[in-house]
Amino acid sequence: ALDKIRYKSLTDSSKLDNGHELYIQIIPDKENNVLMLRDTGIGMTKAELVNNLGTIARSGTKDFIEALHSGADISMIGLFGVGFYSAYLVADHNEPIGRGTLIKLFLKEDQLEYLEEHKIKELVKKHSEFICHPIQLIVGKEAEKDEENDKVKIKTLETEELNNTKPIWKRNSDDINHEEYAAFYKSLANDWEEHLAVKQFSVEGQLEFRAILFVPRRAPFDLFENKKKRNNIKLYVRSVLIMDDCEDLIPKYLDFIKGIVDSEDLPLNISREMLQHNKIFQVIRKNIIAEDKEDFAKFYDAFTKNIKLGIYEDSQNRYKLAEFLRYYSTKSTDELTSLKDYITRYEVLFMTDPIDEYSVSQLKEYEGKKLVCITKEGPEIDEDEEEKKLREEDIKNYDYLCKQIKEILGDNVVK
Repeated sequence: ALDKIRYKSLTDSSKLDNGHELYIQIIPDKENNVLMLRDTGIGMTKAELVNNLGTIARSGTKDFIEALHSGADISMIGLFGVGFYSAYLVADHNEPIGRGTLIKLFLKEDQLEYLEEHKIKELVKKHSEFICHPIQLIVGKEAEKDEENDKVKIKTLETEELNNTKPIWKRNSDDINHEEYAAFYKSLANDWEEHLAVKQFSVEGQLEFRAILFVPRRAPFDLFENKKKRNNIKLYVRSVLIMDDCEDLIPKYLDFIKGIVDSEDLPLNISREMLQHNKIFQVIRKNIIAEDKEDFAKFYDAFTKNIKLGIYEDSQNRYKLAEFLRYYSTKSTDELTSLKDYITRYEVLFMTDPIDEYSVSQLKEYEGKKLVCITKEGPEIDEDEEEKKLREEDIKNYDYLCKQIKEILGDNVVK
């Protein structure tokens, strides 16, 4: 409603004759058990009330957008209606009046908590902290005043704005410093430590959305607990919280990623692939591997199993994940080596993690070179005639040694 009147006032200034301020007010009246919700938007005619409020999840937003001949970018939430109707679950009746809209909810006796200041603030912070129009809470305060040697209690009304925080993901990343990212991450993830890496990006075109993704500094102790609700990816539409745990955007093996996705489009159809394939790997590849080996060591120590699980489960991104693998080897038992470095030397890799066998069995090759487990009997290794000749010579050279070992160990060795 506020977006509509703002748009129409651009061509007809008289639309704002009754006041230029656009805001939403929440007014709790504890004495009468009434919760009032008011905005200074465009309001609705009787016909619009009948048409739009007579059916669950019906909104005039879509019709309004379709009616714009200019094709102006007025993206507004529609096709929901759940929020409007849910208000009536706690109300007996209401009396809508005035310019814009004023809704009075006469609360049921068992729903009076919605008049409490802390409850209202909690709900606004959770669902509407980042919307562009100010949300004002009108709170009654009592103060004592001296009048003719008597102290008299005077009631006053104070206005407090509840959503004065601009969404950090809508700001230019060049204008955001590390401290701001760290503070936002701690609030988002309820983490006492700073994040390890952050990626902020936007996608434009047929589908538009903004996102900000964080890699934590350490894995939670219950990382692989299936029944745990993580609230990792919060989904917003036009800065209004729609889902606080949009697990479909992130594959399970990457569910340590924290972040926010905010879409301007409806219906919302962001796919998991659009988010994960291009961006989450960039967080790790560019922000951690390329810039800070020490940070990558911390990341790898915390999320090794996630990477290896991804190689096992995600066939489409298996080889992208392989570049993050690190192993100790016969070259160094102190420093991890990547597969990319390994194929330039060909020492022996130590795959001591139980999950290694599963992940490598699915990887099968790296940059055209096959991975073969030499602990299994009869490994098939591609070799040319020269290599085959050298191998046969090695067998002859060690034949006497093998016989001596067999003789000493006896039946303890089968092959």
